[in-house]
Amino acid sequence: MFDTSNTPISGGTVLGLVIYGTLSLFVTGPIVSERLIEKSGWLENCPEAIRAEIEAQRPQPFRLPNITCSDIFGLYGDDGREYCDYYGDYEIPIPFAGLIEKFQNVAAERHDRHVAQQAAKAGSRCSCAAVVTQERKRIDFAISAGTARLITPVSVQNLDASLAQGLRAPECSDR
Repeated sequence: MFDTSNTPISGGTVLGLVIYGTLSLFVTGPIVSERLIEKSGWLENCPEAIRAEIEAQRPQPFRLPNITCSDIFGLYGDDGREYCDYYGDYEIPIPFAGLIEKFQNVAAERHDRHVAQQAAKAGSRCSCAAVVTQERKRIDFAISAGTARLITPVSVQNLDASLAQGLRAPECSDR
């Protein structure tokens, strides 16, 4: 290997640190990451957050205004108002209003199906995000576990942000 007689640390210490680091990387780091993710409540809260995010993207329906007699004939001043008072301030039908409403209903049904499909996949995506975060931040979790949480990397401190980033990972977005 290499000569450690000239270094300030002995070979046994270096070997011990390597073993401790490897143990933190492959054993204690993953255990700590699982427990932190479980403690954060991610797997319980994530599906509802996905559903809320999809609902926030719901397209707003186009509402046709109700046009009444006074809206049109009111432009003619007192004569127009008199006309509407005499014949009644009735609502004027808008051409193609029914067709527009049918298109909006079809779009709403499609969005509802999309929400249902994504909600069905939400548990799988949330679990995937937890696994992806554990793998991508393995070294950060190992540092946190190996130092008994004296040194906590930012990605471990902001675990929810790391998990949200994992949720948007390509591995999890197609599930």
